[in-house]
Amino acid sequence: MEIERQFLIKELPKIIYYDHCYVEQGYVSTNPEVRIRAKENLASGATDFKLTIKGNGDLTRFESEEMITARFYQDVRDFIGKPLIVKDFFQHMGEDGRNYEFSVVDNGAFIYAEVEFKSEEEANAFDWPWPEVLIEEVTYNPSWKMKEYWKRTRG
Repeated sequence: MEIERQFLIKELPKIIYYDHCYVEQGYVSTNPEVRIRAKENLASGATDFKLTIKGNGDLTRFESEEMITARFYQDVRDFIGKPLIVKDFFQHMGEDGRNYEFSVVDNGAFIYAEVEFKSEEEANAFDWPWPEVLIEEVTYNPSWKMKEYWKRTRG
C-alpha cells in the first residue's frame, strides 16, 4: 500500500536536493493504472526501469512495482506509441526525516511534490513545510493524478 500526499507548487523550494533525475513515464492503461517509467540519475548516469500498477484511491491506494529490463521498457514504450511524460525529478531529505519528491512536469507545465507516510495518522498530522511555494494540496483532487494528466495531454 502507498500512503502519500501530493501538493501543487509554484516553484521548487530553495533547499538542498540530494538527488536529481530525468524521468520518462507512460501509460499502458489508465483504468486499471499500468505504467512504465525510466528514471536516469543525472549524477551517476544509471537508469532504472519499472512497471507499476496502481489501484484507485487518494491518500491510500494499492501500488506494486517491478523492475524491468531496458529492452522490455523500450518494447512497451513503442507499443504505447505516444510521447511520454517527462519530469525533472528532485529528492530532498527533510529535517523531519521524511523524503520529499519534487517533479517539474513536461518542461514546466506544472510542478508538484509528493510525501509518503507509514500510516494514515502520520499523513493526516503532516504540515507542508514550505508555504511560500504552495499553491494547493491535490491529494483528494483526482484531476491532478498523473494518469489524468496523461489522458488530457496524450488522450
